[in-house]
Amino acid sequence: NFAWFGSYIRLNPASARAAAMVELQPLSMVNVRFSAEYLHFFGNFTFIQSRADASADLSDTTMKANKTGALGNYSGGGLHYTIEPLIQAKVGPIAVRNRAFFGWFDVDLQRGDRVFYEATLDAAVPAKGLVVANDFDVIYQRPMDQALLSLGVRVSSVLPQYKGDLAASGAQVDNSHHRAGILAAYTLYDRGYTSFNKPTVLLITSWYLNHRYRTGQAAHDASQYEF
Repeated sequence: NFAWFGSYIRLNPASARAAAMVELQPLSMVNVRFSAEYLHFFGNFTFIQSRADASADLSDTTMKANKTGALGNYSGGGLHYTIEPLIQAKVGPIAVRNRAFFGWFDVDLQRGDRVFYEATLDAAVPAKGLVVANDFDVIYQRPMDQALLSLGVRVSSVLPQYKGDLAASGAQVDNSHHRAGILAAYTLYDRGYTSFNKPTVLLITSWYLNHRYRTGQAAHDASQYEF
């Protein structure tokens, strides 16, 4: 159990992020993480693309076709605040974890647009508003000498929260999505409090249970991989 404070910088060809973070774990079963992040998109690939309301088309096909022009990419950024509570428990070789995510975006968009595509969440999110997400894991762990093998399943959900005026003509728009998949991790060793410990190879593969765009036609429904 611990209290931790730190910062990070994340840089990739599409964006840059810098954040301060606080993490508290008063009990082994309970953890909560707070972060305040500045993010900036460089205006390449399909970032940043925005629309006037949540009913607009932000599918992969449409965004790739509109990299330039009035609906195309442009550079921009803003602030992102998150709270991530985690509850976890383990009985014998079975571990259960549930991490919720509450993220508030405050991003300046062009033309007065009010939603934009956010790649990490794979959803159209409000420029100034809340997104709720959740990951639920059930994992089997097997020690192997100094190594540890973990195999499990994950169910994930992302639910953007729109105000009534973010949908055209006041219509209700559902840009939420749910995924289910498998995860596998192999930790080579655990040597306690050392400068380098627990090197781990992680694989997560997810299939969309539902998504406004990923129906297997314009985009495949098994398109979420992490390694």
